[in-house]
Amino acid sequence: MPAYHQAGCCCPCACAGMLPSGADWNSFVAGTLGARYLQSCYKLSGYSDGDLTACADCDASGAAAWDGTFDALGGNVCKWDNSEVESISGKEAKTRQLYWVNISGRWQLSIACDKAGSGKWIWSGSRNDTGDCEPIGVFTRSGGCDVTATLTVVAC
Repeated sequence: MPAYHQAGCCCPCACAGMLPSGADWNSFVAGTLGARYLQSCYKLSGYSDGDLTACADCDASGAAAWDGTFDALGGNVCKWDNSEVESISGKEAKTRQLYWVNISGRWQLSIACDKAGSGKWIWSGSRNDTGDCEPIGVFTRSGGCDVTATLTVVAC
């Protein structure tokens, strides 16, 4: 799932001109510009394997359990991902993404498992931007086979 961006901006702060002129994007993401910007890593608050129920028909996996983290992809993309070979509740994890969608003006959180080479949503949801640059906060479920109503994202 791509992060949607317009004219080179991807996050509410970058779009609002809060990235200092001439600043390096990787420094912006790493938070090393002397101000609070974006972190290189976010995670689900208090997450441990078994907190989310993977879809019953997803592929089984003996891989290590996902730890609930999302790492910055780098470049001018407002997206955090986890592409490690891992499992969620004993099923093969396919997609774990946290990203800004300019079109809707929301942060999106998507978690999927693998089903015969394609993804199936375990949990998907969003939160309205509150004017803060970071995707921290409570996300509300919009779909997926896990029925957890909300998930909270915090900095690593």
